Amino acid sequence: MLKTISTFAASAAAVAFLALAPASANVITVAGGNGTITCTGAVEPACLAFSGGASGGLGTEPDGAGLLIDGSPITEVAWYYDGTPSSEAAEADRLNILTGGLTSFDMSDATRDESPSLMFSTFAEYVVLKLGNVAVFLHNNTGGELTISLSDLGRGFGLSHVTEFGEVEPIPIPGAIWLMGAGIAGLGFAGRRKKRPV
Repeated sequence: MLKTISTFAASAAAVAFLALAPASANVITVAGGNGTITCTGAVEPACLAFSGGASGGLGTEPDGAGLLIDGSPITEVAWYYDGTPSSEAAEADRLNILTGGLTSFDMSDATRDESPSLMFSTFAEYVVLKLGNVAVFLHNNTGGELTISLSDLGRGFGLSHVTEFGEVEPIPIPGAIWLMGAGIAGLGFAGRRKKRPV
């Protein structure tokens, strides 16, 4: 009986260790050095930022699919795009262009926070950060909750609102974890079924 209890205790400790694994983070610089975005989640990189897709340089409307940059192993630069008008419909249209038509969001898909904190968490698949007159577009690739923290925002680049689109598709737990759990449980039951000498 004591052996069975110790087996279950060891398996519980292993599962707890996996669940409490440290979160991964990546840092992305806003174009022109106008601040940094730190994304924290379960996988690395935790978020991807868009760059490119605009013919006239930074701060312009996207006219084609953007490139998703991952922020690792060094800090990468997130392009900013024209943020006016800043309606949910306009942000949805810009996002659909940047994803190369992979999304078809409209204003009814948007959730907007008019008084955001410089650090917040979200389960949204895409996040639009409105910084002054420009916008930065992020993709959540954590498979779950993403924590975004902004710092060193340049003059005129204050965070005015955040708009969220969609919800992340959870990353499935690897089959090895399920197999390990089943194996440990099987060992525990096998230990309990052993006949004791009389």
